[in-house]
Amino acid sequence: MREEVGVPVVGAVEQALALLAANDVRARLRVAQAFAHQLGQPRNDRAHVGVEHVRRFRRRRLEGEDEGQRDVHARHVSAYNSAMLGVLSALMLAAAPQEIAFERRQLSDKFFCEGATFADVDRDGHNDVISGPFWYKGPEFEESKAIYPPKPFNPLHYSNNFFVWPRDVDGDEWIDVVAVGFPGQPAMWFENPLGEAEKEQEAAEGEAEENEEEAGETKKPKKLPGFWTPHVIHTAVDNESPGYADVDGDGEPELYFHTAGVFGY
Repeated sequence: MREEVGVPVVGAVEQALALLAANDVRARLRVAQAFAHQLGQPRNDRAHVGVEHVRRFRRRRLEGEDEGQRDVHARHVSAYNSAMLGVLSALMLAAAPQEIAFERRQLSDKFFCEGATFADVDRDGHNDVISGPFWYKGPEFEESKAIYPPKPFNPLHYSNNFFVWPRDVDGDEWIDVVAVGFPGQPAMWFENPLGEAEKEQEAAEGEAEENEEEAGETKKPKKLPGFWTPHVIHTAVDNESPGYADVDGDGEPELYFHTAGVFGY
């Protein structure tokens, strides 16, 4: 809201209503103009006419005019005030806190990791959850696929997966997974095989169609792959809080951490 009213829209609603209810045309005009400016939308004809009549009412009251003419302007001012009260009421309702409901879903009853993340792993337009050795297909998260051989851990101890970050490491436009395990273990990135699998699947389906036309039977296409190919980033990340961000400003994130008594990336 503008300085002449002096408070934000949400916090000023009650004060603005009081000003509009007061017998002060100038205060009403300031509130109306400020809200019109804050809303950032063109005023409707009724509101515009109301503003003009407020101005005329103020000017002609000083210049002097007959009682009937002042009554006409006063009625327009009243109509405008009613319209503004409706706008303010709508703002009050919009500003009221809305209840947000969350649904809790259990991905697994076993302990596989300390950290998790999310990304669109299979490029279907829905975010998937990446948690430990699995990624869970969104938006239902009922179907899981293994990234590396799963191994559950005792929840009273630690796992071998502390941090995971989604990133297209190899530039094939499919999300890979960067992972850091227990301190002292290697940092890895796991190559998403779905892009290559998609190509193989399309090729196999095309070959099957050709075989079907030639032999009258369908050759089964190749299955989607199992585990993702692991790649070592560094042989030992010693600290418990490594990071993954663009350190050198080249637009690509780097993994930074402690190792062998030094800090680097």
